[in-house]
Amino acid sequence: MKKLFMILSLSVLAILFCLSAFAAEQTVYVCDGGSGSGASASSPLGSLSEAIDQIKSTGGSVVICGPYTLSSAFTAPVSAQTVTLTSVADDVDYAQTAGAYFSLGANYFAGGKTVFENMTIVCAKNYTGIFGCGNDLRLGAGLDCRMADGITTYPSVLGGTNKALSGKNASLTFESGKWQRVRGGSSAGANTDYHVKFTVNGGEFYERALLASGGTGAGISHNGNITAKILGGVFRRGLSLTAFVGGSDAYTGDCDLTIGEDAEIYGTVSVSSTGSGVFNGRFYVNVENADALHLCEIVGAEALEGGMLSVYDGGARDLSAAESGELSMQNPLRSNGADPWVFYYDGYFYYTATGSTRIGLLRARNLADLQTAEVNVIYAPASGQAYSKNLWSPEIHHFTDEEAGEGNGGWYCFLGSGGDDDEEGSLASKQRQYVIKCLDGDDLLGRWGNPVTGEVNVPQLMTFTEGDYNVDALCGGSSVLRIGGQTYLTFISEVGRGTADFHQTINIATFENPWTVTGTPVTVCEPTEWFEEGGYGYSEKRQGWYPKVVEGATAVYGVDGSVFIVYAGSGYWTTEYCLGQLAYLGGDPMDAANWQKATSPILYKSDEIVGCGHASFVTDESGQGWACYHGYIGTNGSQPAGSRYAFLEPYFADQNGVVIGSGTGHPAPLATVQTMDASEIPLGDRLIGFATHFEGADRNADGRVNLLDGLHLIRAILDGESEMSIADVVRLLKIVMA
Repeated sequence: MKKLFMILSLSVLAILFCLSAFAAEQTVYVCDGGSGSGASASSPLGSLSEAIDQIKSTGGSVVICGPYTLSSAFTAPVSAQTVTLTSVADDVDYAQTAGAYFSLGANYFAGGKTVFENMTIVCAKNYTGIFGCGNDLRLGAGLDCRMADGITTYPSVLGGTNKALSGKNASLTFESGKWQRVRGGSSAGANTDYHVKFTVNGGEFYERALLASGGTGAGISHNGNITAKILGGVFRRGLSLTAFVGGSDAYTGDCDLTIGEDAEIYGTVSVSSTGSGVFNGRFYVNVENADALHLCEIVGAEALEGGMLSVYDGGARDLSAAESGELSMQNPLRSNGADPWVFYYDGYFYYTATGSTRIGLLRARNLADLQTAEVNVIYAPASGQAYSKNLWSPEIHHFTDEEAGEGNGGWYCFLGSGGDDDEEGSLASKQRQYVIKCLDGDDLLGRWGNPVTGEVNVPQLMTFTEGDYNVDALCGGSSVLRIGGQTYLTFISEVGRGTADFHQTINIATFENPWTVTGTPVTVCEPTEWFEEGGYGYSEKRQGWYPKVVEGATAVYGVDGSVFIVYAGSGYWTTEYCLGQLAYLGGDPMDAANWQKATSPILYKSDEIVGCGHASFVTDESGQGWACYHGYIGTNGSQPAGSRYAFLEPYFADQNGVVIGSGTGHPAPLATVQTMDASEIPLGDRLIGFATHFEGADRNADGRVNLLDGLHLIRAILDGESEMSIADVVRLLKIVMA
């Protein structure tokens, strides 16, 4: 009885202690310019550091009751209890009543267990954010994340910090908010014995999230286990265990990743998002009936250096079942939209566009998902060369050996390039046509370079066996035309530079290979119509002539076998830029008489979008054709080139011509919702690099792996039919039966 009484007494004391600790928690108010005691919203402190000092021992809340700005890096005082930052207290929401917000003009470094909830967080400097510093960090409910004027990123979050950490057991939890760059670990150095619990119940993520450490410089490593539960949230650009820049980067540890049915992940889930490094550990993925509508793939570690084993566990899901659904989007498709090129290959849609000094390629399972797909740089030439800048109008095409010459088949990218010796006011006189080839076969996100020498990031100048094309005058905009079983190249050239007769031409040519044009090209289009003369004239400022323009020629094939060349007319820098059409009449395609020009544009400016031209055309898996073109939003005709957006609309083509959108001849209103069928590719076909798949037949009714299946695996190992070890099987059984 005495022993029971003592236990009850100790329990009561423990409860009283907890209640007294809870009662001791404080609330402190803070805002810019505050000079009070912090005891109330009418007497706030002006210092966040002083506010946390008041509650660091007991725990409590710092209430942002008005605007509060971090203008320099802030390291919070070390706290023994949980510090909560919020704008809600006693049922008053100060964001609503007093315009309260927390402005991140610099980084916030946590000093202990920290919670942000029910407040507005404004990113006031690109890529500033909140660092957990290896503590427990929770981004709770009710977070409204915004960008300040002129800022292009949401706040970022790291479970670690901007230097190496050791001996930490961090926890990072998301329940709401919009976030830019997210890392469970740190962004620098060798992180050792650093274990992460990464939980997502809500929120939106606008860059690929990393569960472990990763940054922009080589030599970053992470040693520690990761337990990640992605139970909700929207990941616009995928999710990875880590990212590696160079061979000195390393990950050591086990990662157990669960993706719940309420998670919405676009792009790729992978071990490493980029680069190559050393992998020592295990990668286990469990997908709990989440749909795969937006997933490009889930990539294991089968081909990576080190001892990493990847196991996919799909629960009761049938991996062979086709996905189904309808997607919707509103324009614009992309902001980096100059000269957009969209094409489809092997279950993926790809997108590229004009660049300054590099070319990026985007990939997605659905056209609509290109809207948020991440950019993969496939080509970045060295500076100081004749081809180093103004990487205009990239077009990617596939050629067979029959078309390109024995051994030359593969993927090629045509692009116009200029050199660093271009002079101010030269009007791009140094632009020439170059060709690069994918050096990694069908891996279009791999290496690109010279088709002759194999040098990475080095192009091949297009040469002509007849004429002085691509030597002393602008040349570019190459594309491909296939008619009657024959393949031709089209390209843009110029005539009369420096004179009042300055204009561009569209030409068709035969070729020996994608970088060698044979015979005499034929001009099939010159500017003769009013919609091809926008921007033409003499510039006193540049002391030179602007040309009449026909460019961006692209083949379009009708459902009835008809063939068209859709091209852009007028200067791209004007509101008049638009789309014109040449119709093939039959006969020899290299006879200009066999092409008929439409006397009015097929797509011309509206009161919302101007300068709409240079289109590419693609057909989705359901047979619907889509046109992707660029334009300016608004009515301003003097916008910078960087403000060109890419727009997506359905199109239809037959003998009557090419019709974009609803047939009005103008861009669809920005409020228009475009709908399309989602890719039907099963999740099983989106799995890459996994040694073992567990799916419905391998599990009991309650979702656990059968012990018998585990014994079968062990038998397969003993018979040499599996690369797994017995230890791997035992560990897998422990994980999935936990």
